[in-house]
Amino acid sequence: MTDETIVGIIPNTHAGFFGNKCYNLVVTNKRLIVTELTSEMIKSEAKKVAEESKQREEGIFKRFASTAFAGTKYYTRYQSMPINQIISENPNNFVIEPQMVKKIRVNFRYVDAEQTRSENEIRIKWSGGKSIFKFNSIGTKEAKNILEVAFPSKVK
Repeated sequence: MTDETIVGIIPNTHAGFFGNKCYNLVVTNKRLIVTELTSEMIKSEAKKVAEESKQREEGIFKRFASTAFAGTKYYTRYQSMPINQIISENPNNFVIEPQMVKKIRVNFRYVDAEQTRSENEIRIKWSGGKSIFKFNSIGTKEAKNILEVAFPSKVK
């Protein structure tokens, strides 16, 4: 039996009505872990980053910039966390196992008529229904490559 390892993270995805929920998709060699990023988690991370910046005696603008984007780097912590701790970090985190998945589609699309704004989208049809995650942090090809490790032949 091989150990479960993280093969990639699709960070800062959005889902829900008006994209009001933020998730990081942690893909292991065995499954997908959907981790919800709450406003409390972002505030806590921003506070931590601000304190670290202050201890380094950085200027006001550097501190402001580092705290403003603290939530966008939150996913990096998962690279060194044990899998079980990632799952249990938040009660809204959940797992999608390969046998639960019918198909996964990764698409690029324009979100306006002028084709000036775009987004990438992951659509997962699985036993829990249909989940749609929108993202721009990585490209569709990279997202497909990451997902194919855990879900071979199900990613289109």
